[in-house]
Amino acid sequence: MKKIIHWVPPLFVMLLIFRLSSQPRFTATGEPLEDFLIFKLLHMCEYGLLAALLFNALYNTFVQKLLPAIRYAGIIAILYAMTDELHQVFVPTRSGTIRDVGIDGLGIFIMLYLISKTMRSQKARK
Repeated sequence: MKKIIHWVPPLFVMLLIFRLSSQPRFTATGEPLEDFLIFKLLHMCEYGLLAALLFNALYNTFVQKLLPAIRYAGIIAILYAMTDELHQVFVPTRSGTIRDVGIDGLGIFIMLYLISKTMRSQKARK
């Protein structure tokens, strides 16, 4: 049961991303450039969060080594980003783009890089 609990947060975030991707496109400000920047930053944040939660679940359940857990978390998160973009192709007013996968991937990379640096510096202090 302890291991299962680690998987609840990333699965919840995956469901949330799916739900948000199922909504018709809307604007936040009405200004195209501002909307683009806001929504792309949100893409990076949501996938960075997903990567962190996947890392936590993997590290605490299956892969107790830093680099393999980071690698697997990155692979799962980017694959989910790809399936999310494919899903958006079928949602009215939405479109799936390779560019968005790249933006999601940037958020994933940044988060996993920060986790790696933090955990390595904590181990070096011990």
